[in-house]
Order: sequence, then structure tokens, then C-alpha cells
Amino acid sequence: MKFFLIFLFFLSSCTKSISFEKKDILIKKKKILVEIADSYDKRSKGLMNRSSLNKNSGMLFVYSSEQNLKFWMKNTKIPLSIAFFNKEKQLLEVIKMPLPKDPNNLIIYQNSSPAKYALEMKLGWFQKNNISIGDKFKFSEDRK
Repeated sequence: MKFFLIFLFFLSSCTKSISFEKKDILIKKKKILVEIADSYDKRSKGLMNRSSLNKNSGMLFVYSSEQNLKFWMKNTKIPLSIAFFNKEKQLLEVIKMPLPKDPNNLIIYQNSSPAKYALEMKLGWFQKNNISIGDKFKFSEDRK
């Protein structure tokens, strides 16, 4: 009986729905609708199991402080680019994350400088929109 209750708890925690707050951010006057991943559960789920992503939409991973971050493409069906930003919201680097050829052999993508934010967009989005190292983002409600 105890095992059965533990199993039910595990099953319910695996199927719980995670909802993401949505906000607009601006980079070089380009408006992006982002889903905010600011908790362990939200960051763990990320863009897994999604089959599409709108043109100017992405996911913004938010951390409490600058740090080395690790990302992978587990259960991800959309090729992505990830941009890392420091605490001043300044772009440090962009890494391409194509779909893995072997889903059992996941590549770990890691920033080379400590970052507080990571923004995942469709593969090539940053290059296509002329977003460069040093560019800053701001939340649309920010006045700076």
C-alpha cells in the first residue's frame, strides 16, 4: 500500500501542469514575447515537447545571480539558439543548439562567462535580427 501511494504521488508530480508567465522584452527595438522560466521546475521543463515556436517568441531563463549555466536539448523538437546575458542584461554570447542526431547522446551547451539570463529562440534568430554581443535587452515596462 505504501509503495502504491508513493507511486501515485510520483505520477501526479510528473503530470502536473507548469504555467509560464509571459512578458515582452526589447532588444534593439525588436519586441519579443518570452515565457519566464524563473524556478527550478520551470527551468527543468523549458521548451521540451513543443513542436513549434512563434516567430518572435522564446523562453527567458532567469537566475538569482550570475553563474555558469548548462543546457541540453532533451525532448526538444525545435532547433534553437541560446543567448547568455549578464546581470546588466548585456549579451555575452550566442550558441547554436541544433536538434541532436542521437537523442540518447545529449550535448551539453554551457556559457563561457557567468550569466544571469539565458534566452532561447528559434535557431538563427539572433543572427537574422542583427543582435550582437554587447546588445542589451530590457523588459518593456522598464524605463531604462
